This record gives sequence, C-alpha cells and structure tokens, in this order.
Amino acid sequence: MKQYIVGLILLFSLVSIAQSKPEDIAETKEKIKEMTVIIAGEPTAENYYSRGFMSYNVGDYKNALVDYDLAIKIQPEEFDYYYSRGMLKDKINDFKGAADDYTVCIMLNAHSAKAYFNRAFMKSKLDDFIGAIADYSECIKINPKHFNAYENRGIARQRQRLHEEAISDFSGALNINPEFYEAALNRALSKAVLGKKDALDDFNLAISIAPGDPELYYNRAIYFINYKIKGDFCADLKKSLQMGLNPSQELIRKYCK
Repeated sequence: MKQYIVGLILLFSLVSIAQSKPEDIAETKEKIKEMTVIIAGEPTAENYYSRGFMSYNVGDYKNALVDYDLAIKIQPEEFDYYYSRGMLKDKINDFKGAADDYTVCIMLNAHSAKAYFNRAFMKSKLDDFIGAIADYSECIKINPKHFNAYENRGIARQRQRLHEEAISDFSGALNINPEFYEAALNRALSKAVLGKKDALDDFNLAISIAPGDPELYYNRAIYFINYKIKGDFCADLKKSLQMGLNPSQELIRKYCK
C-alpha cells in the first residue's frame, strides 16, 4: 500500500521545468546570457548564485552546480547558497552531498526548521531512518505546527516498525491540519499492521477528505482483502479503475468474479 511522504521545503518558489511554458524557459535562458555578461565584469558570489539559480530553473543542473560552487567559494558563510545547492544535489540523486549542505545550513543557522526538515528527508532517502527521526524531531521543536514534519517522522517510524509512535505522529499532523488526508491514510496503514479495528475509520476519513483520489479506494480495497475485513472491496476497486488507476484491473479479475 502506498505511503505519502512530503518532499523538500523549497527556498523560493522555484519554477518547475516540467510546468514552465516554452516562452518562460526561453526568457530565462536569455537572462542567463545577460548574467554571463554581467559576471565577466562583476564576478561576485551573488551574481554566480543568480545565474546558478536560473540554470536550475531551466533544468541545467550541471552549470547550476558549477555556479553554486563558485558562489560558495567566494562567500562560504551564506545560508541560501548551501540550501539551494542541497536542493540541486537532491535533483541529481546526490543525497549524501545534499545532506552535507543542509548540515552546513544548520551550522550557520541552528534555528532553521526547513534545514532540519530537508536534511531529514535526505537521510530517509539514504535509509538512515534513525537520523531522519532525530532531524524531524528538531524541526518540530523549532516549529511545533510543522505538520509535514510530523507526517514524515511518522513514515520514518513506520520504516523502523515503530507503529504506535507513527500513529501518534500522524495524529499530530491531523490535529494541526485536519484536511491532511495523507496522514489519515498512513495512520490507517499503521493501525492495520497492529490489528487495530479502527483502521477502517481512517481509510474512510482519508476518502471523505479527498474523494477524488483513486489510490485511497485502492488502498481500502487492499486492506479489506489482506486483512479479511468485511467490506465491498470490489466496489472500491471498480471505482478506482473508473478513476484511472489501472492496477485495480488485475485485482478485479482475481477477486471480483
């Protein structure tokens, strides 16, 4: 069954290359050329960083990394430079390098909840769930209303088979954000593992919050099937298939005669 994990906290509202219009990308590339001319006369850390940031936005991670490295070499105590480079390293699957950059961010600003959050996210990708839990905990200490940190810490605890603690985290996320259906689903998954009878209530809650998500119906059907819980799993599978979730078709053939 699918888990929902919240991704990195962005430093800025970055433009996604997949969502950018061709004209926006072309405009950014022109600005990169203009910045290159400026850098020839003013090779400052800020200018290198600006060009790197624009390169990142058009998906040119190689040149963005070169510029971030140069910016950091000139100005090695700038939080934003390490933070952005950490995000870039995540994009190129250098999770250890990204975690190292967020460590520097924390050294520069020990009260940055987002730096702890992002380092925790990298540690989870590196299967260091104990380290991730510690960092999410620090994030929550700094920002007790950070419901995404509760959610992700809960998932890290699930990976450690600490399901009671995970349930507590998902409840914490829902207390802060009652519309957080991902937390309701993940709480249902942990409750199911522990054999708690109210797991179904959380599957139902998730669906009531986000009735348009086919994976929620699919997950509830899997719960009915795997745990031999009485319920119309065929209706859930058929609904999820109607909503475009193709894996449901195989289960319909197998279980819904």
